[in-house]
Amino acid sequence: MFSNQPEPYTMKSKFLYSSLILGAFVFQACQNTNRTSNDPDSLTTAMVDSAQVDQSDTSGINENDTASFMHKAAIGGMMEVELGRLAQQQAENSAVKEFGAMMVKDHTKANTELKAIATEKRVTLPNSYPADIKQHMDEMSKMTPKDFDKHYMKMMVEDHAKDINLFKMAAKDNDATISAFATKTLPVLEGHQKRAKEINSTLK
Repeated sequence: MFSNQPEPYTMKSKFLYSSLILGAFVFQACQNTNRTSNDPDSLTTAMVDSAQVDQSDTSGINENDTASFMHKAAIGGMMEVELGRLAQQQAENSAVKEFGAMMVKDHTKANTELKAIATEKRVTLPNSYPADIKQHMDEMSKMTPKDFDKHYMKMMVEDHAKDINLFKMAAKDNDATISAFATKTLPVLEGHQKRAKEINSTLK
């Protein structure tokens, strides 16, 4: 009785305004999701960053979180093994083939250890890739041997740099099991990056 404007009209206006704002955000989100690059190199970063809790969006994920680390490490580990096998089959350069074999051996071992930890902690690890990673890997499988060698080794240098940073943070985790796993795996990752740099520098 104290308002000059009927309350139902006010509530309706607020609802319509809120709906318009929400709609704008949903539209923008869809636009961003639909933007994909045709350049495989532009997806290299995404392949590491896509290791996450919901397997599709890394935004807002805290890398200090134990479960988040486990999910990122799991996807990264699966990727290294699969690409390592692809390198053994498709690479032209013998050093690249050997590097791929090392990736399969070392990351299979680390993946097995991580799965055991996940079982102990009742954490469900992802068993598939985000769409952008799967697309990138499919594109790599269609490259010429020479192009594959250059792309793969460049990616391995960049990806292992990010892996090392991720595992260094996990080494400081309050969870003793996670900290021990990360600390144990770090020298292996550093060795991978060093060898990747050496091979990459020889490719033209």
